Amino acid sequence: SFRGESFEEHARNVRYRMASEIAREHGYNIIATAHTLDDSVETVLMRIFGGTGIHGLQGIPPTRGMIVRPLLSITSDEIYAHLQSHAIAWREDLSNEDPAYSRNFIRNRIIPRARDKCPMLQGAVGSLSELARDTINLLDRLLFKNYGNPVQVDSEIVRIDADVIKDDYPAFC
Repeated sequence: SFRGESFEEHARNVRYRMASEIAREHGYNIIATAHTLDDSVETVLMRIFGGTGIHGLQGIPPTRGMIVRPLLSITSDEIYAHLQSHAIAWREDLSNEDPAYSRNFIRNRIIPRARDKCPMLQGAVGSLSELARDTINLLDRLLFKNYGNPVQVDSEIVRIDADVIKDDYPAFC
């Protein structure tokens, strides 16, 4: 059991926890991951299939805390081509082929078939994610301008002034 997490979520959390520990031990203040546009497209499709709103359409964020993802605008194919052209070896996790995992099913079965009919799939989903991020940033600014900050955080307690947001609650979710 992974405390309500899927195996994939649990493994991701363990990887980030280990990277954070290593960064802390060595005094690093940035952790760079190798997430690509393909990873973000997979994430968006997983969220759509699972039921999501505009927040889920953002895909993988380019930054979050000390984590940066400098390769999000590059496809996996572009990275493999670069590695091949420079005779650089790489390793593949064999579990990436297992369709029992939702992400792998989307990566290896759904996306290739969709790209056959829609070659611009990656760019289109990437643009949608960027538009969702821009829209959420605008909405956040407008909400703050209109309502101030209805959320107060004191140590580990979060207080939300429900009276302030009651008429527009969905905009805050």
